[in-house]
Amino acid sequence: MGETLHIDGTYSKVVNFAMQQNYVPVIRKLTLKNPGETALEDLTVSVEVTPAFAAAWQEKIAQIPAGETVDLGAVPLLLLPEYLYTLTERVAGTLTITVTDGGGEVLGQVRQPMDVLAYDEWSGLLFMPEIIAAFITPNYPKVGQVIRSASALLEEWTGSPSFTGYQSQSPHAVRMQMAALYGALQRENIVYRALPASFEAVGQRICMADTIFTQKLGNCIDLTLLYCACLEGVGLNPLVIFEKGHAYAGCWLEEESFPECIQDDVSVLTKRTAEGINEIALVETTCLAAGRNTDFDAAESLAERRIAGASDFQFLVDVKRTRGSGIRPLPLRKSTVDGFYPYEEPKEEVTAAPEVRESAQKLRDVDSVPVTRQQIWERKLLDLSLRNMLVNFRATRSTLQLMVRDFAKLEDALSSGAEFQILGRPEDWDDTPRDRKIYAAEHQDDAVDALIQSEFASRRIRTYLNEADVAPAMTALCRQARISLEENGSNTLYLALGFLKWYETDVSEKARYAPLVLLPIEIVRKSAQKGYIIRLRDEEPQMNITLLEMLRQDFGMAIGGLDPLPRDDQGIDLKAVFSAMCQAVVSNARWDVEELAFIGLFSFSQFIMWSDIRNRAEDLKRSKIVRSLMSGKMEWTPSADFPAPEKLDEEYLPGDIAVPIAADASQLSAICAAGKGKSFILHGPPGTGKSQTITNIIANALYQGKSVLFIAEKMAALAVVQKRLEKIGLGPFSLELHSNKAKKRDVLTQLQQALEIGHIRPVEDYQQQAERLHQQRMELNEYVNALHRKQPFGFSAYEAIPRYEAYKDAPADVCFLPGDIAGLTPERLTLWGDLIGELAAAEKACGGSCGHPLREIGVSNYSPALKSTLTARLSAYGKALDDFGGKMAAFGAAAGLPAADGSVKYLAAAAALAEFCRTCRAIPEGLTACAGLESRHSELAALCAAGRRRDAARDALLADYSRSILTFDEVSARTAWEEACQSWFLPRLSGQRKVLKSLRAMAKAPKTITKLVVTEHLETVSVYKDAAMETEALGKNLGPLFGALWNGGDPDWADLEDAFSAACSLQKLAEPLVSTEEEGAAARTALARACGDPAAFRKELGGALDGLPGGWEALSRLEGELAQLSGGDFSGGDAHLAVMKERQQRWSGHIEMLRDWCSWVSVRDRAAEAGLGAAAGACQSGAVTASELEDAFWRGLYSACADWSIEAEPALASFHGAIFDSKVQKFRRTCKEFEQLTRTELVAKLSARIPAPSAGAAASSEIGILQKAIKSGGRMLSIRRLFDSIPNLLRMLCPCMLMSPISVAQYIDPQYPPFDLVVFDEASQLPTCEAVGAIARGSSVIVVGDPKQLPPTSFFTANQVDAEHFDQEDLESVLDDCLAISMPEEHLLWHYRSRHESLIAFSNMQYYDNKLYTFPSPNDLESKVSFVPVKGSYDRGRTKQNRAEAEAVVEEILRRLNDPELQKDSIGVVTFSSAQQNLIEDLLTEAFDRNPRLEAVNNAAEEPIFIKNLENVQGDERDVILFSIGYGPDESGKVALNFGPLNRDGGWRRLNVAVSRARKEMKVYSTLGPEQIDLSRTRSEGVAGLRAFLEFAKRGKEALAGPVQSLSARKEGFTQLVARRIRQLGYEVRTDVGCSEFKIDLAVVDPDQPNTYLLGILCDGAHYRDAKTARDRNMNQESVLRQLGWRLYHLWSMEWWENETGELMKIRAAIEEAASQERMVPIETPAAEKKRFRFDRNNLEREEIVEEEPPVYEICLLEPAQGPTEEFYLPQQDAAITRQIQTVLEKEAPICREILYRRGLGGWGLTRMSSRLERRLGDLLERMDPVLTRSGSQEFCWTPERPPETYDTFRVPEDGGFRRELDEIPPEELAGAVRYLLRRQISLPQDDLIREVYRLFGFARTGTSIAEAVEAGVRKAEERGHVTVGDGRVVLREEH
Repeated sequence: MGETLHIDGTYSKVVNFAMQQNYVPVIRKLTLKNPGETALEDLTVSVEVTPAFAAAWQEKIAQIPAGETVDLGAVPLLLLPEYLYTLTERVAGTLTITVTDGGGEVLGQVRQPMDVLAYDEWSGLLFMPEIIAAFITPNYPKVGQVIRSASALLEEWTGSPSFTGYQSQSPHAVRMQMAALYGALQRENIVYRALPASFEAVGQRICMADTIFTQKLGNCIDLTLLYCACLEGVGLNPLVIFEKGHAYAGCWLEEESFPECIQDDVSVLTKRTAEGINEIALVETTCLAAGRNTDFDAAESLAERRIAGASDFQFLVDVKRTRGSGIRPLPLRKSTVDGFYPYEEPKEEVTAAPEVRESAQKLRDVDSVPVTRQQIWERKLLDLSLRNMLVNFRATRSTLQLMVRDFAKLEDALSSGAEFQILGRPEDWDDTPRDRKIYAAEHQDDAVDALIQSEFASRRIRTYLNEADVAPAMTALCRQARISLEENGSNTLYLALGFLKWYETDVSEKARYAPLVLLPIEIVRKSAQKGYIIRLRDEEPQMNITLLEMLRQDFGMAIGGLDPLPRDDQGIDLKAVFSAMCQAVVSNARWDVEELAFIGLFSFSQFIMWSDIRNRAEDLKRSKIVRSLMSGKMEWTPSADFPAPEKLDEEYLPGDIAVPIAADASQLSAICAAGKGKSFILHGPPGTGKSQTITNIIANALYQGKSVLFIAEKMAALAVVQKRLEKIGLGPFSLELHSNKAKKRDVLTQLQQALEIGHIRPVEDYQQQAERLHQQRMELNEYVNALHRKQPFGFSAYEAIPRYEAYKDAPADVCFLPGDIAGLTPERLTLWGDLIGELAAAEKACGGSCGHPLREIGVSNYSPALKSTLTARLSAYGKALDDFGGKMAAFGAAAGLPAADGSVKYLAAAAALAEFCRTCRAIPEGLTACAGLESRHSELAALCAAGRRRDAARDALLADYSRSILTFDEVSARTAWEEACQSWFLPRLSGQRKVLKSLRAMAKAPKTITKLVVTEHLETVSVYKDAAMETEALGKNLGPLFGALWNGGDPDWADLEDAFSAACSLQKLAEPLVSTEEEGAAARTALARACGDPAAFRKELGGALDGLPGGWEALSRLEGELAQLSGGDFSGGDAHLAVMKERQQRWSGHIEMLRDWCSWVSVRDRAAEAGLGAAAGACQSGAVTASELEDAFWRGLYSACADWSIEAEPALASFHGAIFDSKVQKFRRTCKEFEQLTRTELVAKLSARIPAPSAGAAASSEIGILQKAIKSGGRMLSIRRLFDSIPNLLRMLCPCMLMSPISVAQYIDPQYPPFDLVVFDEASQLPTCEAVGAIARGSSVIVVGDPKQLPPTSFFTANQVDAEHFDQEDLESVLDDCLAISMPEEHLLWHYRSRHESLIAFSNMQYYDNKLYTFPSPNDLESKVSFVPVKGSYDRGRTKQNRAEAEAVVEEILRRLNDPELQKDSIGVVTFSSAQQNLIEDLLTEAFDRNPRLEAVNNAAEEPIFIKNLENVQGDERDVILFSIGYGPDESGKVALNFGPLNRDGGWRRLNVAVSRARKEMKVYSTLGPEQIDLSRTRSEGVAGLRAFLEFAKRGKEALAGPVQSLSARKEGFTQLVARRIRQLGYEVRTDVGCSEFKIDLAVVDPDQPNTYLLGILCDGAHYRDAKTARDRNMNQESVLRQLGWRLYHLWSMEWWENETGELMKIRAAIEEAASQERMVPIETPAAEKKRFRFDRNNLEREEIVEEEPPVYEICLLEPAQGPTEEFYLPQQDAAITRQIQTVLEKEAPICREILYRRGLGGWGLTRMSSRLERRLGDLLERMDPVLTRSGSQEFCWTPERPPETYDTFRVPEDGGFRRELDEIPPEELAGAVRYLLRRQISLPQDDLIREVYRLFGFARTGTSIAEAVEAGVRKAEERGHVTVGDGRVVLREEH
């Protein structure tokens, strides 16, 4: 070393060909130090070697400053392979380093001796021992021959010659390959030789493979390397193991390698060669040598014994790992006459066709990237600030960089399920003699890449950390990821592949990095040996959408096709991702995509909610509402409509729903809808009791056994509901977790309180009280329903009363019967009204219908033709009457008729009689004169029938005989004939001959008379004689009547019948003409004479008889024609001819009146047809005149309708005002009492579901887990993990959870059983992206909010509206989005906040269409919204403040604080801008500084002053609101119509919020008048609303008068009637007082205070009717009005109907009483009400929780049988044995058949069961026909009293008593035990449940049969619906 320059460095002491081949530098480090005080310049560094094994090297150095050191690193000295591979022996060499200056002066020089080793010489153990792998040469030709030889052995052993390496994944297959190579080398007969003494110290000559096969000699290391070359040649991973003085081989039995080339820990071998592990096989290679005759197994055993004695072990070299480090085999050296040269395998030409390179698809210019609504939600939750690691990645302790070169292969491997071990950087990197730069220069590759690829193949990935730092880093990552997963339920651990380098601006110097692709991974510690591995989680890889959104918003880059990630066959197409990103940023200077890989934790503020949407999309889609929000339309069909408010009392019984806080109908409708599981939007305008309704909804859901999740973004909204729940006793059952930073201790405390609340005793008669309340309200409802029920005629009794009053003074002569009213309809009523008017007009026109000359005319259609025709017919009719009358008189006299005139019937009969007389033949006089002739018709019929039989028999006999046969004794002859026929032959022949002879004697032809006809002829003789006798008998009476026609008894029977018929007809015709018997006898006599000789009679009367029938016919025809023409009746009465003559003359004389009469008839007929006959009859009777008719009709009608309605409604018929008032008071008391009972019942019901804390609970049960957590304070247990562990118990303890959207995402797993109900409050301020996660966690959802109030504020968030996808963007809130999909809606309508109606009137009219139910105040005639004009200006250009207004506001505040009365009212200030807000705050602060007392007054107030602007005032309210407009004319008087947020879209919402904050009064301070706002200059709805509001503030209700009148004007006759009567008493009365739909019917003005009402009168009219429930109309309305200061009087219309005068007197008394008393203040303030109704759980009666002891199994001990054992089989013992079996069954059933048999045998002293005994008992049991079930091998017997279907108990053994085996217990009984245990422990792992069950039944340990029996019991419990089984856990199903 020279004096001028110090040269230092690290040098190799040896060099050889293997080092040159593997790039081991000779000089690994060279430093030059200038120790002098001056700089050295223009230096040359040169390196030379001798002998010339390397080329000379030089380096120029411009300058080395004084005292400085220059590090040249590794010197790239080029070793000459030509020299090194020809060297056959070691030679000594020298390395010279010289440094000279520019003049050639040597400034420093170093000479370093070194050894140059021979080509085949290894450097030894002391220097780079791993270089030994270079001497393992698998590519030597001779090695291939050995492999082929081994292939034959392999085929012989396995049947396959193939070396498959590790493809079979079988260690045995690898050993077979090793053994085959071992055997092939043995066959080479290589002779072993000993190692030289130089081994280990200075290196070793290695006998190369070709030399070994040539010389057939080799030592242990030669044979080891040769064997390793063969192993590597077939694809196996060999090892070289070094011991002191020895070397042998090993091989991996699985495709693996060590992480480092050198392993010096022997345990890495001993553990992997241990029995049962067998990952590595060791082989003693000296056994290969000739003469050893050692097989492979023995060589293995010998090597294993060597490694077991580990004291000589030095290290091993992993050949595969060295290849990964770039150590390659030495090339083969060939020897020639010219020396040595390297042998290389012939190579193909270098130049070949280039490989096809993939070209990424070019990005197309697009206007927009399609996104889904889910993606938009995700975007809105992203954090785009630089705080987010996803856009500004920073390498921290939470990140770990990996060495990865091929990202696509890594992702593919992970996607296929591969696991990768994470290791530190290789140890040889820090102290390696090899130079990677040289390697890279030679191979166009990096040694690191080779290592990375090698490690990747071994499923290992390196990091840049030292090995010692990897484990702590991975441990930290693993723990943080686990904590995040447990606490948040979201994985935040990702492998980030690829990073975008980007800059904020073109001039930014700091590069930012953002990951591109995020693979969700998990870190698992496999073992101490393998350390940590990473593997892909079961989640989808993600594109960094935060980056995409940042690029879109900040840089306008819309990059499509990356979300979702593009995929290829194996997984993610990373090349496509990187290419797309590169193309997207190609025009951005300095931006680039860098292929880096980091493991890290990636999260941001709203990451939990983002992950909830991103990673659990499918879980979210299970919610019908989320699906609908995603698709933008309803994805489900809502159930039936909401409960109709008017049906609430009828359809929902008080006991069916729980309403612990008083609710109006609109609230109750929402509560009932929620109870039915409906999902809907609940509109809650200001002051309508949203929180009260939500509380009731929650309470009712809990009452029904449901679980509820209440969501509120703001803690204030959540706190209101929480306080209300606490007040009604539900605090312990409601778990508040609003913050995602909730304290675990607080949560456990809440759960502990719920667990320890105990069982509250339920209300004993709750259902009876509920039924009582129901009956009371139905009774009250029935009255109003009956009063206002539309009757069939179209109006109610209530409406009938004033209608009647209007016609009360009219005549009462038009009356209607109840039957007339019963059929009356509205259409009929309208018709009646029209007809009555027409009837009155017609009555007047005709001159009065009473006694009209044409009164009989009924025709309604008049015409002149009718008149002329009728005149002609009347004339002819008069003549016909005269003609017929004369003829009728003559005929009547001749025919003996009593009169010549009569009724039409009489005259028609006379004409018919005349016609008969004129045409008839002669009729025997006797017949005509005989009275009652028709009655003898049957007698005549019998006579004619007998006569005809007689004549027929006679004719038949006389045809064959002479007349003597007619007198023949046929009786004797028949007797003789029959006797002869019965005799024997000769007497028979003789007797028959005698009879024949007598007959033949009379026969006309005797021969024809034979035996065959004798009987027949004798019968005919008999018939003849009988008929002759009957004819003779009948003829004695009738014969004389017929006179000559009788013909001595032998008449023509047809003539007799005709004569009889004619006589009867004559008598019938005469009957109508006579009325007495005398008249009849005279007529018969006269007619007998006349018809006895009709010719003489006709001659006597002449033409009168002939003309009479025709005359009547002509007369009837004329009457018919007249009747048809006139519509009149021509019956004429008893003197038809006379009456008709009078009518004919009267009509003829007044025919000119026909037209008017026809008109009257027309109207009358239509009226009569419509049912108005009574009205027409009153006219015709003269009771009413034409002028009185209509009023009389309406009076009668309304009176009848009122009476009919009251009579038809029992509730009205029995109504009494005083009694009804008492019912109302009783109903109010019952309601209040029932509210308290409901709270008690609700708490009792919830407490009953809480399991009693049990000291014996299993640790794995949910109750055990919670008890342990409470005891330990939740140590090592996050809230989320606790919830996941006790999901069922949590629902029992706290079925209501109150949370924010982010806490829901953090603590409630989407897989958690869904809540039955999710309720959102203030939904108008909640973005949809934050709400969907909570929505998806519920079965039904209620979205509560007001779309007319403020949307979600955006003051502190970037503008994230996606203009390109505006149609898919969220609307302003989840409420707006739900409205957009037409989700069902319900509205809260009653407004309670404002103490004066004017405070809400503007908002109600302007924004709510006047649909809010607001209540007037007693001082309703004045407004509590006042306009205070201020002189001043708006400082538009500078401060943007209005100081004049601010000072006026502060002055008012100070005035109120100074007034003892006014300071009781709380104050709020609302401004239009934050600038005005700040000014007022500053001025007030200054004022307080001047007067601290006032500040103290404010601070002591229950509600201190607030000063807020439009953006943040929602949710606040005060008694008095001071409104500062701020904006106005500037100093020049100019008004700029820019009102800040009011001008924005939806600005009117802000105004609506601002103007609805006051309870008692609002004062508007403004320098701006409404007239100064020119609406023609703006289209803003907010500005238009401001002008309208200022108008209202200035003018009061006059500004709203038009719309209010048009919307609410209602004319009611009854109230107007009562008002008139009260005015007659001298009072001023106003009707329909109020601005909204609710009105006070009548209000009496206070004469002393004209702006105030003295008394309000509530009628039972439309306002009373329109109240939807009994509570609304009888309690709520009056309660609100009385709180507002009203004195009220109830006027019942039924009382007025009964006694109008009495009711007027009562009203007068009420007015006088009100006037005499001091004006009332509100009866009950809200604060007083809250205090009164606060619920105190401590006063509740608790039930003692008695631990239920399981029943004990009782054994049946039978009495010993009477008789010896031998009698057991006798039939006579059947009954006794059967009784014994029955006794056992009654006591022990269900019982196993085997136990039953044992009991039966015991009664007989038998102890052993035999097949015969079993058959005997089985036969008897079958006869009993018991219920049998089977489980497994056992059969169980049951009794009918305890059937298996309903059996739900179990029995445990008595201490020390008989114990059944578990398989002897039926599954039904075990199911009861399972249920018993789970009632106390909620859920258990199935294994633990089995253990608990067998312990319960007295067993100490389990077994297979026990487990199977319990599992059968669990299955049975599951079948019965008592438990559910999943994920190895048995859970008790809730029993509601």
